[in-house]
Amino acid sequence: MTNSYAGLLAGGVLLGLSIAAPIGPVNVAMIQRGLREGFAGAFLLGVGSTVADLIYILLAYAGTDPLSHLAWARILLFTAGALVMSWLGYGAIRAALADPVNPVEAGGVAAPAARSAFVSGFLITIVNPMTIAFWLGILSASLAARSRAPVAIEMLYIGSLVVGCLLWIAALSVALHFGRRVAGGGFLRTVSMTAGLALFGFGTHFALKAIREVM
Repeated sequence: MTNSYAGLLAGGVLLGLSIAAPIGPVNVAMIQRGLREGFAGAFLLGVGSTVADLIYILLAYAGTDPLSHLAWARILLFTAGALVMSWLGYGAIRAALADPVNPVEAGGVAAPAARSAFVSGFLITIVNPMTIAFWLGILSASLAARSRAPVAIEMLYIGSLVVGCLLWIAALSVALHFGRRVAGGGFLRTVSMTAGLALFGFGTHFALKAIREVM
C-alpha cells in the first residue's frame, strides 16, 4: 500500500472521530444511557447511529444528490427529527422522574433494552438533517474533488470512517461505564433530566426549522 493510500485511510479514521466526538443528540443520548445502563447501553446506541451513518456514506458514494436541496424533503426530515428527538427527550425525563438505577448493582442490559438502545441510536441519526447534510453534502463534494482509488481501497476508506466513529463510541462507553460506579442516584437523575431537556431542545430546533420551511 502506498503512502498516499495510507494517508487516505488515516484521514478516514480522523474524519470518523471528528464526526462522532462533538456533543450532539447521539452523544447526549449515549451519556444518559451509559450512566444508567453501563457500557452495553451506550455502545449499542452508538452502533445504531454508526449503521445509519454507513447508509448515508454508501449513498454519497452512489452519487445521491443531497436531500437537503429539496424543500419537501427538508420539511419531512425536520419534522421527523423533531418527533424523534422529542420522544427520546420524553423518555429520558421519564427515566429521571422514576427511581434511578443503582449504578453499582445494575447488571447487564436485557435484550429489549439492547434493541431499544440500538434503534434509538439509528433513529437519532437517520432523521438528523445535519447528518444528512454532512454525508450527502460534504462527503459527496470531497469524493468529487479527488480521484477515486481502486475499489478495494475505497472500501477500506469506508471502513476507516466507521472505525473512527466506533473508536469514539467505545471510548465514551467505557468512560460512562466506569463513571457510573462513582455516580449516585441524584447525579443519575440530574443527567437524565438534563439529557431529556437537551433532546427536547434539538426537537424544538428542528420543529422551528420545519415551520420556517412551510412558511
